[in-house]
Amino acid sequence: MNPDFGQYYEAREPGRRERAYGWATAIGLQAVDGLKPSAALIETAKRNIEGKITAAEARRIVDAYYETKLGHDAPEDEREADKVAARINQIIHLPSFRLSPEYFIGIHGKIFEGVYPHAGTIRQVDLTKKEWVLNGESVHYEASFFIEKSLEYDFGKEAKFKYKGLSEDAFVEHFASFVSGIWQIHPFREGNTRATAVFAIKYLRSKGFGTSGTRSCGPTTRTCVSASRRRRFRSRSSSRSWSTVTTSNCGAAICASDGNTARPSRTPSRISTGAVMSRKSRRMS
Repeated sequence: MNPDFGQYYEAREPGRRERAYGWATAIGLQAVDGLKPSAALIETAKRNIEGKITAAEARRIVDAYYETKLGHDAPEDEREADKVAARINQIIHLPSFRLSPEYFIGIHGKIFEGVYPHAGTIRQVDLTKKEWVLNGESVHYEASFFIEKSLEYDFGKEAKFKYKGLSEDAFVEHFASFVSGIWQIHPFREGNTRATAVFAIKYLRSKGFGTSGTRSCGPTTRTCVSASRRRRFRSRSSSRSWSTVTTSNCGAAICASDGNTARPSRTPSRISTGAVMSRKSRRMS
């Protein structure tokens, strides 16, 4: 079920618009894995947006529902979509943030606790996953034995980078490269895109950016899209070395669509993080 939060995007009440964007992002990110929320989740979200309950209360309502017999009988995909959306919505509004692998892993644990048995733990198996943007071929995900070192390398390099004084294009270009890099490591068995997106949102907000698409809240849609068009994908066995594509899925679409039709320019912007080169070639650049 696609939510209809359009009535809230122009709301004047303090916090209502931001809460609507939070839920739109949290619910939209479920679509990355083909998950759709229940009607009950949408109604709970609207109660939170309207200020009738807090985000924490909304999460408790969702969790409590799935402890009942009716909840146990619900489809597994719907249960995951509802629980994860409620948690993402709560997490992205919390002020805390730390630029570290431990924090990134912790976000995965908070999002998927009780949903995946491996929540918040680094995978111990190697992965290949068919990606539609690569015509069904797999991205070069990091080998399981090297995940921790790769995270330490990428986060250490990012911690030394200075964003001050960058143009908007340069900001987006670097940010997209960093976020797509940690996504490409794919440190978890499941939930990598959603965890990376939430981490990226938190990182942006720590730098004074939000996710509502206004200049004061974040880079413009035009800049984000132009950056995504410059990112390139390399498949493992393609006869052509490089192919340019535009995507808001492979990696993390930071402000995921809530499924509605086109809205005014003040709707959530997208920062596509699809820079997925091989680990070796990316580090050598």
